[in-house]
Amino acid sequence: MEKKTYIIKYAKCVLVLLVCIAAFFAIRPLFWRFITRPTDQIRTYTESSERGEIFDCRDNLIATNKTVYDLHLDCCVLEDQKMWEYKSRRLAQGIALILPDKTAPEWWDYFQNARGNRNRYLPIGRNLDRTMVDSLRSLPLFNEGKYKGGLILTSHVIREYPYGNMARRTIGVWRNTSDDYLFGVERQFDDDLSGDDGIRKVKVGYRGRKSRQWEIEREDKVDGWDVYTTIYMKYQALADSVLRVAVESDEDIAGGCLVLMEVKTGGITALANCHRLDNGRIGEYYNYAISHSYEPGEVVQTMTLAAALSDGMIKSLDEKIPTNHGRLTDTCMFRDDYIIRYERMNQTDSISVIDGFAQSSRYVASALALKYVQSQDYFYKWYEAFCLTEDNFDIDGMRELDLVDPIGRDINTLSSTGSGYGFTVCPMQILSFYNTIANNGKMMHPMLIKKMTSDKYGSQYMMPREINEMVFRKEVADSLKKALTACTEHGTSKLHDGMPQNIIGKTGTSRQVIDPRLREGSLDPYQDSEGCKQYSSTFAGFFPADNPRYSIICVLFSKPTHKPIYGGTLPTAAVAKFVEGVEKIKLQ
Repeated sequence: MEKKTYIIKYAKCVLVLLVCIAAFFAIRPLFWRFITRPTDQIRTYTESSERGEIFDCRDNLIATNKTVYDLHLDCCVLEDQKMWEYKSRRLAQGIALILPDKTAPEWWDYFQNARGNRNRYLPIGRNLDRTMVDSLRSLPLFNEGKYKGGLILTSHVIREYPYGNMARRTIGVWRNTSDDYLFGVERQFDDDLSGDDGIRKVKVGYRGRKSRQWEIEREDKVDGWDVYTTIYMKYQALADSVLRVAVESDEDIAGGCLVLMEVKTGGITALANCHRLDNGRIGEYYNYAISHSYEPGEVVQTMTLAAALSDGMIKSLDEKIPTNHGRLTDTCMFRDDYIIRYERMNQTDSISVIDGFAQSSRYVASALALKYVQSQDYFYKWYEAFCLTEDNFDIDGMRELDLVDPIGRDINTLSSTGSGYGFTVCPMQILSFYNTIANNGKMMHPMLIKKMTSDKYGSQYMMPREINEMVFRKEVADSLKKALTACTEHGTSKLHDGMPQNIIGKTGTSRQVIDPRLREGSLDPYQDSEGCKQYSSTFAGFFPADNPRYSIICVLFSKPTHKPIYGGTLPTAAVAKFVEGVEKIKLQ
């Protein structure tokens, strides 16, 4: 009886145990799901967009993207010392042929020192292209990959500029590590060029004992817009070469710019800048064309003439002005020596406006400005209408016209402004005014961008834009062209004979205010303690004269020097050389 009772108890225990085991397996999924299962997670993945490319007006690549590679070596992966020495020696011999910055023995020492220091991330090469990487991967150790040979290869995208530093201050430079270095088109259109990165959100959770993931949100990447500029790289290369020769020809020249603009559209076809560093190197380190303000001198006497003709202050270019021995009464302007010589040579006491203008006479220009002595503010408004503002250009950085403050204006400042002094402009503003003359009084918005294209959004065209449909009448423009023709035929802007196209324009030579740090204690803002002065020299005009297609300006700036650099010399010669080159390019 006792044995039977024992068996029954044993059977009950076994049954209870089986029930417990069954219950465990029955509730285990619920236990996993509600108690021990990790909570669901949302993971976000980013797909980088590709930066847009930049082209010139003939679809030549100016800026593009390139995938490059950085190569490192883990010197401790291969533990066998004899095998390491054998393979690393062969690696040194092969790598010296591909990366010749070190000889084979130098590479060998480089590897041995790194292994001795247990270096697991030894730099081998940076920004290597795919062809070079493929050649390196065929060498000993590198051909065994990461875990056997120690090859560590990482890739990244850099910005490549096929034309090097040409038009650097205009196109700009982009680095994917920082935006602090952005300028030019790369900066101005950074948002458009960058595009939008793609985003993919995935929910990670568990169903049963297995991990599952499913997509809950997705935004496809949008590559950046491709930007097409108005720059023509053949003209740009020519402008860069001509300007560089002009700057290198005289060690006293600090730098300058040469800009070419299409008359009808305002498209900037070439924009070259050269700057000489303290160490003597010359390159595009500064954008003189839009960022440098200076007193322009006689080259903007054309503005005074345009105002006087528009308002009827003079009826024609042949109108006579009393010479008065080259001195304007009631002003502190110095006597104009040219007028003295003119009186003596021609036995006269008057000079025509066109003769005085052709010889860049400060006396004649100031006499025209003094016709506004009773309405000075009206005269200054003409200068404001003639000059661009910062908003009138496709990239930031253009300097504003800086006229004399209204509170300080008097007959002397009026006289100085009329002759091209006492205020500052940038070269692009002068060029735009001369382009307006060539365009019969219509002022165009200077263009750098003609269109942008996107695989997703299509094309967006930038049409030529007018700033002012009629700054002055066509009759005034015709008179100004006649006056400029006199300058280039027998005046201070006389160009060389045998030019392929008929250029007309005007020169200017003026002193500049010297940085106080360079004056060495001199109280005169225009010269240092040794009597050296700083000059600007300019030629601005357009061609061909009978039907202008392009307007052009060349400006050179000197260091403090004892010798002036005149607008009728180097800038004029540079323009002549450039126009000759343009003619040859057109015939190709």
